[in-house]
Amino acid sequence: MPLKWLDRLRRSVPSEWGTWLEVARAIGAFRSPSRKERQLNALWAVLIFAAGAIPSALSSASVAEFSEGALAAVFGGVLAFSGLLVGFLVTLMLFTGRLGSTQALDVETLRDYGSRLRYLLASQAVTLAYALVVAVLCLIYLVVFFAGMPLLVHSVVLAIVGGSLAQCVVRATLLPVQIFELHDAHLDDELNARVQESNRRYER
Repeated sequence: MPLKWLDRLRRSVPSEWGTWLEVARAIGAFRSPSRKERQLNALWAVLIFAAGAIPSALSSASVAEFSEGALAAVFGGVLAFSGLLVGFLVTLMLFTGRLGSTQALDVETLRDYGSRLRYLLASQAVTLAYALVVAVLCLIYLVVFFAGMPLLVHSVVLAIVGGSLAQCVVRATLLPVQIFELHDAHLDDELNARVQESNRRYER
């Protein structure tokens, strides 16, 4: 059953945003099905965010003194990385959602396989969200920089940028493993399908 506050929020927004809330809730359930895993995910998220946010906040005074060209080079690189990662993740998610040769799989195996694919999609969706957040935060910091806002604002925004970027980079390291796992599963499906086909021909 959905949480009461989530249900009320879903009813108070347009249908497409209500669907987004439901999908976000489903992603959270697939990523953290148990309380222990939710706590572990939250702990790692906080540690990784802090590892990026603290150095970024401490360096905010130096960053605020950057020339416009230097700032554009640094944040342009971060935006390019985020954009590249977004495009790659969208393509990967579309490919991940395509099942291989499942005709030879029994119901239980197919259910387990579908659960694993949903878990991979949920993980990739979270990484995609971080990449989008990093891009938006970079644009916000550029506004803060060129508007000449106080150093405290620089520190807060830059800390959030750094923490989100750390999350994005760390989660990006999971992608090669996920790609290998995806292809390995597809190859197993193809092999099982060929074995079943060979067995049927032999029985004839």
